[in-house]
Amino acid sequence: MVKNILLSFLCATVLCPNSTSASKVRSVRTAYTLTKSLKISDLKESAAIIFRGSFEDFRYHEKNGLAARSLKFKVKEVIRGLDPETKKLVLTEWAQTRSPFTEELIASDQEYVFFFHEPSDRGFTSLLGMEQGMISINTDKSLGFSSKLSETRAKKRKLLFFTVEEELESYQDLKKYLRS
Repeated sequence: MVKNILLSFLCATVLCPNSTSASKVRSVRTAYTLTKSLKISDLKESAAIIFRGSFEDFRYHEKNGLAARSLKFKVKEVIRGLDPETKKLVLTEWAQTRSPFTEELIASDQEYVFFFHEPSDRGFTSLLGMEQGMISINTDKSLGFSSKLSETRAKKRKLLFFTVEEELESYQDLKKYLRS
């Protein structure tokens, strides 16, 4: 009985797009992104843009016919993918997805190392693994990783054939690892 009701509802919303229930679904539709748990090596290997800096502000607008969110950053150090002289940066992400770039989730007076995807042909980008692609740098230069990041240990080569895994504890450790 319940299966028949659910099947009827599903058919009505798919086959009758002008019905009121289908239009309500469309008007409140939200996009969700699923992210897998990443390792620090995934961030290093996959990021096209890596920099140390702080998040300043965001604003909503339309870009290429899509809802967009422009993110403004103050760049303190370029690690990959930007002109080394970059001091201000604006990146655009699709505004229909949840974002860690809000006043509640990210502090503008906090330093971070950001890991961004390569911008698409339409000019949109996003953090790798949502908040996993954002490592906070504390005042003592220690690091704060997302709880979703599955591994923060970095493999480092010792001698010719041996590698060891070491915990990345400071910004200097992270910087050295990212540049290796």
